[in-house]
Amino acid sequence: MLEYIINNLGTIVVSLIVLALLVLAVVRIRRQRKQGGCAGCPGCSDGNMYCGGCELNQQKK
Repeated sequence: MLEYIINNLGTIVVSLIVLALLVLAVVRIRRQRKQGGCAGCPGCSDGNMYCGGCELNQQKK
């Protein structure tokens, strides 16, 4: 088992980094949504919470 971990250490480290970035992205999006901000709706080019797409999404709620 230890030999397997040593042989695949690079893959394991990269996988953990990618997983951590994914978790951070999801947490950030959820926080933005809870605060009422735009989390990148289809109408936003820059994630601007004052774009028309976000206003439409806020009215639907």
